[in-house]
Amino acid sequence: MSISFAPRATAAARWRAIRRFPVGFHYFPVDLAVMKTMAEPRRQQGSGARVDPFRARIPFHDPHFPLRTSHVAPLSPAFGYLHCHPEYEIAYIPEDHGSYMIQDAEIPIAPGDVFIVNANDIHQPIIPRAHNEGALVTYFGASLFGDPEECSQWIQPFLHAAEFGCNKLPADPQLRSLLRLLHATADPRVRNWQIASRGLITHILSIVARLFAEQCDALGVSGRIAKAHRFASVVAHINRRLGDRIEAEELYRLAGLSHSRFSEAFQQAFGVSATRYIQVQRLKRAKRLLRSTELSVTEIAFMCGFGTISLFNTAFRREVGASPTLYRRQCVTLGADA
Repeated sequence: MSISFAPRATAAARWRAIRRFPVGFHYFPVDLAVMKTMAEPRRQQGSGARVDPFRARIPFHDPHFPLRTSHVAPLSPAFGYLHCHPEYEIAYIPEDHGSYMIQDAEIPIAPGDVFIVNANDIHQPIIPRAHNEGALVTYFGASLFGDPEECSQWIQPFLHAAEFGCNKLPADPQLRSLLRLLHATADPRVRNWQIASRGLITHILSIVARLFAEQCDALGVSGRIAKAHRFASVVAHINRRLGDRIEAEELYRLAGLSHSRFSEAFQQAFGVSATRYIQVQRLKRAKRLLRSTELSVTEIAFMCGFGTISLFNTAFRREVGASPTLYRRQCVTLGADA
Protein backbone atom coordinates (compact mmCIF):
# COMPACT_ATOMS: atom_id res chain seq x y z
CA MET A 1 0.00 0.00 0.00
CA SER A 2 1.26 3.48 -0.81
CA ILE A 3 -0.04 6.84 0.26
CA SER A 4 0.22 9.94 -1.90
CA PHE A 5 -0.56 13.45 -0.77
CA ALA A 6 -2.23 16.20 -2.78
CA PRO A 7 0.31 19.02 -3.20
CA ARG A 8 -1.44 21.85 -1.37
CA ALA A 9 -4.49 20.71 0.54
CA THR A 10 -2.92 17.64 2.11
CA ALA A 11 0.26 19.46 3.04
CA ALA A 12 -1.86 22.11 4.73
CA ALA A 13 -3.82 19.38 6.49
CA ARG A 14 -0.55 17.96 7.79
CA TRP A 15 0.47 21.35 9.22
CA ARG A 16 -3.03 21.82 10.62
CA ALA A 17 -2.90 18.42 12.33
CA ILE A 18 0.47 19.17 13.89
CA ARG A 19 -0.68 22.63 14.91
CA ARG A 20 -3.21 21.17 17.35
CA PHE A 21 -0.36 19.88 19.51
CA PRO A 22 2.51 21.59 21.34
CA VAL A 23 5.74 22.06 19.43
CA GLY A 24 9.33 21.99 20.51
CA PHE A 25 9.66 18.68 22.36
CA HIS A 26 10.60 15.36 20.81
CA TYR A 27 8.95 12.16 22.00
CA PHE A 28 11.20 9.49 23.52
CA PRO A 29 9.69 6.26 24.87
CA VAL A 30 12.01 6.43 27.87
CA ASP A 31 11.71 7.15 31.58
CA LEU A 32 9.99 10.24 32.94
CA ALA A 33 13.28 11.74 34.13
CA VAL A 34 14.50 11.99 30.54
CA MET A 35 11.17 13.42 29.38
CA LYS A 36 11.40 16.03 32.14
CA THR A 37 14.93 16.93 31.03
CA MET A 38 13.78 17.49 27.45
CA ALA A 39 10.83 19.60 28.54
CA GLU A 40 12.84 22.03 30.65
CA PRO A 41 11.97 25.65 29.83
CA ARG A 42 14.60 27.16 27.58
CA ARG A 43 14.20 30.70 28.90
CA GLN A 44 16.39 31.27 31.95
CA GLN A 45 14.82 33.20 34.77
CA GLY A 46 15.59 36.87 34.51
CA SER A 47 16.82 36.45 30.95
CA GLY A 48 15.36 38.39 28.06
CA ALA A 49 16.43 35.76 25.53
CA ARG A 50 13.78 34.73 23.06
CA VAL A 51 12.53 31.16 23.24
CA ASP A 52 12.62 29.07 20.07
CA PRO A 53 9.33 27.12 20.20
CA PHE A 54 10.77 24.34 18.02
CA ARG A 55 13.90 23.78 20.12
CA ALA A 56 14.32 20.31 21.62
CA ARG A 57 17.05 18.98 23.86
CA ILE A 58 18.64 15.57 23.30
CA PRO A 59 19.61 13.98 26.65
CA PHE A 60 22.81 12.06 25.90
CA HIS A 61 23.84 9.20 28.17
CA ASP A 62 27.29 10.78 28.50
CA PRO A 63 27.73 14.54 27.82
CA HIS A 64 31.29 13.83 26.65
CA PHE A 65 30.04 11.28 24.10
CA PRO A 66 27.29 13.02 22.07
CA LEU A 67 25.70 9.99 20.41
CA ARG A 68 22.27 8.60 21.15
CA THR A 69 19.86 6.25 19.45
CA SER A 70 16.14 5.99 20.04
CA HIS A 71 13.26 3.90 18.76
CA VAL A 72 10.58 6.55 18.36
CA ALA A 73 7.20 4.84 18.07
CA PRO A 74 4.51 5.31 17.15
CA LEU A 75 4.90 8.33 14.89
CA SER A 76 1.80 10.50 14.58
CA PRO A 77 0.77 14.10 15.25
CA ALA A 78 -0.21 13.03 18.76
CA PHE A 79 3.24 11.70 19.61
CA GLY A 80 5.65 13.74 17.52
CA TYR A 81 6.16 17.47 17.37
CA LEU A 82 7.78 19.77 14.89
CA HIS A 83 11.16 20.31 16.45
CA CYS A 84 14.81 21.06 15.88
CA HIS A 85 18.01 20.46 17.82
CA PRO A 86 21.72 21.29 17.43
CA GLU A 87 22.57 17.63 16.79
CA TYR A 88 22.64 15.87 13.41
CA GLU A 89 20.06 13.15 12.83
CA ILE A 90 19.68 9.95 10.82
CA ALA A 91 16.16 8.51 10.77
CA TYR A 92 15.41 5.01 9.47
CA ILE A 93 11.73 4.15 8.82
CA PRO A 94 11.62 0.33 8.66
CA GLU A 95 8.01 -0.48 7.80
CA ASP A 96 5.69 2.43 7.13
CA HIS A 97 4.42 4.99 4.63
CA GLY A 98 3.89 8.63 5.46
CA SER A 99 5.42 12.05 5.06
CA TYR A 100 8.57 13.66 6.44
CA MET A 101 8.44 17.40 7.12
CA ILE A 102 11.93 18.92 6.82
CA GLN A 103 12.16 22.70 6.72
CA ASP A 104 9.63 23.68 4.01
CA ALA A 105 9.62 20.33 2.21
CA GLU A 106 7.20 17.43 2.57
CA ILE A 107 8.97 14.24 1.48
CA PRO A 108 7.09 10.95 0.96
CA ILE A 109 8.11 8.08 3.25
CA ALA A 110 8.20 4.47 2.03
CA PRO A 111 9.27 1.35 3.98
CA GLY A 112 13.04 1.19 4.38
CA ASP A 113 13.69 4.89 3.77
CA VAL A 114 16.60 6.61 5.49
CA PHE A 115 16.64 10.39 6.00
CA ILE A 116 19.39 12.75 7.13
CA VAL A 117 18.57 16.00 8.92
CA ASN A 118 20.94 18.89 9.49
CA ALA A 119 21.49 20.45 12.90
CA ASN A 120 18.79 23.05 13.69
CA ASP A 121 16.58 22.13 10.71
CA ILE A 122 12.91 21.96 11.74
CA HIS A 123 11.50 18.52 11.02
CA GLN A 124 9.06 15.77 11.97
CA PRO A 125 8.04 12.46 10.36
CA ILE A 126 4.29 11.81 10.25
CA ILE A 127 2.88 8.32 9.69
CA PRO A 128 -0.93 8.16 9.37
CA ARG A 129 -1.33 4.51 10.44
CA ALA A 130 -2.07 4.51 14.17
CA HIS A 131 -0.22 1.26 14.97
CA ASN A 132 3.09 1.78 13.22
CA GLU A 133 6.66 0.71 13.79
CA GLY A 134 7.91 4.29 14.08
CA ALA A 135 11.53 5.18 13.37
CA LEU A 136 15.01 4.23 14.49
CA VAL A 137 16.66 7.60 15.07
CA THR A 138 20.35 8.33 15.61
CA TYR A 139 21.50 11.69 16.99
CA PHE A 140 25.12 12.83 17.15
CA GLY A 141 26.94 16.06 17.88
CA ALA A 142 29.89 17.49 15.96
CA SER A 143 32.08 17.15 19.05
CA LEU A 144 31.88 13.36 18.70
CA PHE A 145 34.83 13.75 16.32
CA GLY A 146 37.85 15.45 17.84
CA ASP A 147 39.46 16.31 14.49
CA PRO A 148 37.69 19.31 12.86
CA GLU A 149 38.73 18.14 9.39
CA GLU A 150 37.26 14.69 9.99
CA CYS A 151 34.09 16.25 11.38
CA SER A 152 33.72 18.49 8.31
CA GLN A 153 34.00 15.45 6.06
CA TRP A 154 31.24 13.52 7.84
CA ILE A 155 28.73 16.33 8.26
CA GLN A 156 28.93 17.78 4.74
CA PRO A 157 25.90 15.77 3.49
CA PHE A 158 23.81 17.00 6.43
CA LEU A 159 24.77 20.64 5.87
CA HIS A 160 23.46 20.70 2.30
CA ALA A 161 20.69 18.08 2.30
CA ALA A 162 17.70 20.42 2.66
CA GLU A 163 19.19 23.14 0.46
CA PHE A 164 19.47 20.76 -2.50
CA GLY A 165 16.56 18.40 -1.81
CA CYS A 166 18.69 15.41 -0.78
CA ASN A 167 17.35 14.54 2.69
CA LYS A 168 16.18 11.10 1.56
CA LEU A 169 19.10 8.80 0.77
CA PRO A 170 19.09 6.17 -1.99
CA ALA A 171 18.21 2.67 -0.75
CA ASP A 172 21.15 0.74 0.67
CA PRO A 173 20.70 -2.57 2.55
CA GLN A 174 24.10 -2.28 4.25
CA LEU A 175 23.21 1.13 5.70
CA ARG A 176 19.93 -0.21 7.11
CA SER A 177 21.72 -3.19 8.65
CA LEU A 178 24.36 -0.99 10.28
CA LEU A 179 21.73 1.39 11.69
CA ARG A 180 19.95 -1.56 13.32
CA LEU A 181 23.26 -2.78 14.74
CA LEU A 182 24.09 0.68 16.09
CA HIS A 183 20.72 0.81 17.86
CA ALA A 184 21.49 -2.50 19.53
CA THR A 185 25.01 -1.35 20.48
CA ALA A 186 24.62 2.28 21.64
CA ASP A 187 23.39 1.28 25.08
CA PRO A 188 25.30 2.01 28.31
CA ARG A 189 24.41 -1.48 29.50
CA VAL A 190 26.49 -2.96 26.66
CA ARG A 191 30.15 -3.49 27.50
CA ASN A 192 32.50 -1.07 25.68
CA TRP A 193 29.48 0.48 24.00
CA GLN A 194 31.20 3.78 23.25
CA ILE A 195 34.12 2.20 21.38
CA ALA A 196 31.81 -0.04 19.36
CA SER A 197 29.36 2.80 18.68
CA ARG A 198 32.08 5.15 17.45
CA GLY A 199 33.29 2.56 14.96
CA LEU A 200 29.76 1.91 13.72
CA ILE A 201 28.79 5.58 13.34
CA THR A 202 32.00 6.24 11.38
CA HIS A 203 31.16 3.36 9.03
CA ILE A 204 27.56 4.60 8.71
CA LEU A 205 28.66 8.16 7.92
CA SER A 206 31.07 6.93 5.25
CA ILE A 207 28.15 5.19 3.52
CA VAL A 208 25.98 8.31 3.94
CA ALA A 209 28.72 10.40 2.30
CA ARG A 210 28.95 7.99 -0.65
CA LEU A 211 25.18 7.81 -1.16
CA PHE A 212 24.86 11.58 -0.88
CA ALA A 213 27.62 12.12 -3.47
CA GLU A 214 25.96 9.68 -5.87
CA GLN A 215 22.62 11.41 -5.40
CA CYS A 216 24.13 14.86 -6.01
CA ASP A 217 25.85 13.61 -9.17
CA ALA A 218 22.54 12.23 -10.43
CA LEU A 219 20.81 15.56 -9.71
CA GLY A 220 23.64 17.58 -11.26
CA VAL A 221 24.22 19.70 -8.14
CA SER A 222 27.70 18.51 -7.09
CA GLY A 223 29.37 21.67 -8.40
CA ARG A 224 26.95 23.94 -6.54
CA ILE A 225 27.45 22.01 -3.31
CA ALA A 226 31.22 22.35 -3.60
CA LYS A 227 30.82 26.13 -3.87
CA ALA A 228 28.29 26.27 -1.04
CA HIS A 229 30.37 24.14 1.32
CA ARG A 230 32.89 26.91 1.96
CA PHE A 231 29.98 28.88 3.47
CA ALA A 232 28.80 26.06 5.76
CA SER A 233 29.85 27.91 8.93
CA VAL A 234 28.24 31.10 7.61
CA VAL A 235 24.92 29.36 6.92
CA ALA A 236 24.99 27.64 10.32
CA HIS A 237 25.60 31.02 12.00
CA ILE A 238 22.72 32.60 10.07
CA ASN A 239 20.34 29.78 11.02
CA ARG A 240 21.29 30.07 14.69
CA ARG A 241 20.84 33.85 14.73
CA LEU A 242 17.72 34.36 12.63
CA GLY A 243 15.96 35.96 15.58
CA ASP A 244 18.82 38.35 16.31
CA ARG A 245 20.87 40.99 14.57
CA ILE A 246 23.34 39.36 12.16
CA GLU A 247 26.54 41.34 11.76
CA ALA A 248 28.04 41.37 8.26
CA GLU A 249 31.59 41.52 9.64
CA GLU A 250 31.03 38.25 11.48
CA LEU A 251 29.96 36.57 8.23
CA TYR A 252 33.09 37.81 6.46
CA ARG A 253 35.22 36.50 9.31
CA LEU A 254 33.58 33.08 9.28
CA ALA A 255 34.11 32.78 5.53
CA GLY A 256 37.65 34.14 5.72
CA LEU A 257 36.93 36.59 2.90
CA SER A 258 36.94 40.33 2.34
CA HIS A 259 33.66 42.19 1.88
CA SER A 260 33.86 42.33 -1.92
CA ARG A 261 35.10 38.75 -2.31
CA PHE A 262 32.46 37.46 0.11
CA SER A 263 29.61 39.12 -1.78
CA GLU A 264 30.77 37.73 -5.11
CA ALA A 265 31.44 34.19 -3.84
CA PHE A 266 28.17 34.00 -1.88
CA GLN A 267 26.19 35.11 -4.92
CA GLN A 268 27.88 32.44 -7.04
CA ALA A 269 27.20 29.72 -4.46
CA PHE A 270 23.56 30.50 -3.66
CA GLY A 271 22.31 32.61 -6.54
CA VAL A 272 21.29 35.46 -4.21
CA SER A 273 23.04 38.01 -2.01
CA ALA A 274 23.64 37.27 1.67
CA THR A 275 21.09 39.95 2.59
CA ARG A 276 18.45 38.32 0.42
CA TYR A 277 19.34 34.84 1.72
CA ILE A 278 18.85 35.96 5.33
CA GLN A 279 15.54 37.62 4.48
CA VAL A 280 14.26 34.45 2.78
CA GLN A 281 15.28 32.25 5.72
CA ARG A 282 13.57 34.58 8.19
CA LEU A 283 10.37 34.56 6.16
CA LYS A 284 10.48 30.76 5.84
CA ARG A 285 10.72 30.47 9.60
CA ALA A 286 7.89 32.97 10.01
CA LYS A 287 5.67 30.89 7.72
CA ARG A 288 6.44 27.75 9.71
CA LEU A 289 5.57 29.51 12.96
CA LEU A 290 2.33 30.87 11.51
CA ARG A 291 1.34 27.41 10.29
CA SER A 292 2.32 25.37 13.29
CA THR A 293 2.05 27.49 16.45
CA GLU A 294 -0.44 29.75 18.19
CA LEU A 295 2.13 32.52 18.69
CA SER A 296 0.90 36.01 17.87
CA VAL A 297 2.05 37.74 14.70
CA THR A 298 3.99 40.26 16.79
CA GLU A 299 5.82 37.50 18.68
CA ILE A 300 6.69 35.79 15.41
CA ALA A 301 7.95 39.03 13.88
CA PHE A 302 10.47 39.59 16.68
CA MET A 303 11.36 35.90 16.90
CA CYS A 304 12.34 35.96 13.23
CA GLY A 305 14.57 39.00 13.52
CA PHE A 306 12.29 41.78 12.24
CA GLY A 307 12.79 44.93 14.27
CA THR A 308 9.19 46.13 13.96
CA ILE A 309 5.84 44.59 13.10
CA SER A 310 5.58 47.06 10.21
CA LEU A 311 8.80 45.79 8.63
CA PHE A 312 7.60 42.21 9.05
CA ASN A 313 4.19 42.85 7.49
CA THR A 314 5.73 44.68 4.53
CA ALA A 315 8.36 42.00 3.86
CA PHE A 316 5.87 39.16 4.31
CA ARG A 317 3.26 40.70 2.03
CA ARG A 318 5.88 41.39 -0.66
CA GLU A 319 7.14 37.79 -0.52
CA VAL A 320 3.90 35.84 -0.02
CA GLY A 321 1.28 38.14 -1.50
CA ALA A 322 -0.80 38.17 1.69
CA SER A 323 -0.51 39.52 5.21
CA PRO A 324 0.72 37.16 7.96
CA THR A 325 -2.77 37.05 9.48
CA LEU A 326 -4.41 36.19 6.16
CA TYR A 327 -1.73 33.57 5.41
CA ARG A 328 -2.39 31.85 8.74
CA ARG A 329 -6.14 31.94 8.14
CA GLN A 330 -5.70 30.39 4.68
CA CYS A 331 -3.54 27.58 6.12
CA VAL A 332 -6.19 26.82 8.73
CA THR A 333 -8.96 26.86 6.09
CA LEU A 334 -7.05 24.53 3.77
CA GLY A 335 -6.41 22.17 6.65
CA ALA A 336 -10.06 22.13 7.69
CA ASP A 337 -11.27 21.51 4.13
CA ALA A 338 -8.74 18.79 3.26
